[in-house]
Amino acid sequence: MSGAPIKLRSSQEQALFEQLFEFSPDAIVVTDSDGRITNANVQVERFFGYTRAELLGQPIEVLVPERFRRTHPARRKEYTDQASVSPMGVGLQHYGRRKDGSECPVDIMIGPVEAAEGRIVLSVIRDLTEKRVAEEALLRSE
Repeated sequence: MSGAPIKLRSSQEQALFEQLFEFSPDAIVVTDSDGRITNANVQVERFFGYTRAELLGQPIEVLVPERFRRTHPARRKEYTDQASVSPMGVGLQHYGRRKDGSECPVDIMIGPVEAAEGRIVLSVIRDLTEKRVAEEALLRSE
């Protein structure tokens, strides 16, 4: 996969994209160039506890733990300036913040998409809670 933004050219590509988006097993959040949430799939609702209506127009930082919110906009801008498909913060542990304030370990892959309305960013978020629980159980059993 190249680091260049994905470009959707036809209505057929757009329809396929929308199906993949909605039926992905991972949470997917779409943000505009200002970091405002413009779309989210059903997995985001299940994972984070927000409805789509609650998220639309909110800054992506609503899903970021409080302790990282102050520095996240600068990191987001840095990514926007050098946009490419990449895992976020390789080697770092990331956490998402649910509506109830609880945090959960996540893996995040971000990528730019050139859409009719301009560049958007897709964030694909995988819940690592079960994986971490299994890893801890394995460590305890050793």
